[in-house]
Amino acid sequence: MIQASQDADRASRWLDRATFAVLLAGTVGAPLLFWPWAGDVFVGPKFDAIRLLTTIGAVLAGAWLVVARPHLRVRAPDVAAATFLAVNVVAYGFSIDRRTSLLGEPLQQVGLVSVVAFAGAYAIARVSVRTPNRLTALVAAASLAGTLAAVY
Repeated sequence: MIQASQDADRASRWLDRATFAVLLAGTVGAPLLFWPWAGDVFVGPKFDAIRLLTTIGAVLAGAWLVVARPHLRVRAPDVAAATFLAVNVVAYGFSIDRRTSLLGEPLQQVGLVSVVAFAGAYAIARVSVRTPNRLTALVAAASLAGTLAAVY
């Protein structure tokens, strides 16, 4: 019984660290992506990276939630994010051009898929940034990415 508890604790710590690492990787990496050989030089690569990393992060965060069973309180930003997501889902439901509403326009890919990815990135940050040290690391990662993007 003790071994199972220790294994669950070890898995919980690994999943927690991996989720935060994915969040940091997306924070630093996504702004720096561009494909000069493609028609969609800047927006496409960033959205693709955000979608991919959000998917990976959501799987890790979901597994952490199952293993760790943390007590997370719902806060005002959580309600705002859920409302924003719900409004976008309803808007998609009433859309006359489902494809554009789902994927966005060419060279401007802000459709429902991207909105869900943004909401997922928020949820990952909400679940994994629980200490001042992690918040500092996230702000440092965003600052680094912004600085590097400004340089190029």
